[in-house]
Amino acid sequence: MGLAIVQRHLELLGSRLEWESSSGQGSRFYFSIHLEPGAGSEEVDAGSPVRQVLASGQEVRALVVDDVMENREVLQQILEQLGAQVEVAESGEQAIERMRQM
Repeated sequence: MGLAIVQRHLELLGSRLEWESSSGQGSRFYFSIHLEPGAGSEEVDAGSPVRQVLASGQEVRALVVDDVMENREVLQQILEQLGAQVEVAESGEQAIERMRQM
């Protein structure tokens, strides 16, 4: 059900969910979204590193769910560096409980 929701949200943003799957290897899900620059954005050289952050007044709350601790930690760090408020769960059951608490 979660992927169906993600797919619908991406369609609303003009994107689509794509995936690769190999038996016994797992699956990889990915997408791209074109976003217009925010007010006050600067042009940057494509080769230079850019640190992205949320625009002033914007808020993102994210729930990261993965059964692999390292995956949760990496994604949590990335999202927090962007300015998101992050909750983590290691299972679907924990995710549902976290959603009830939010």
